[in-house]
Amino acid sequence: MTVIDNQINTAQNDIASLQNDIASINAVAEKYKSESLHYQRATQNEIMKNNDIGKNIAQAENVLRIRVNQVEEGRKEVVTLQGEN
Repeated sequence: MTVIDNQINTAQNDIASLQNDIASINAVAEKYKSESLHYQRATQNEIMKNNDIGKNIAQAENVLRIRVNQVEEGRKEVVTLQGEN
């Protein structure tokens, strides 16, 4: 083989090696892209759950305020009725 043939073979081997490396890098990139999308979706689901929990807490606080007001009104009414007797 001539020097040029050896250089061509070396270049072809380098090209094949680079193509394998590129394929490996692309596979890793796809893996991380897939994982990233998974975590993004999971985060969005958690945010939605937290928003629902926040709404439920706000509703419970409103119900509590209403009940406390009802109790206070009942106490006032009892005091008024006791004063009339």
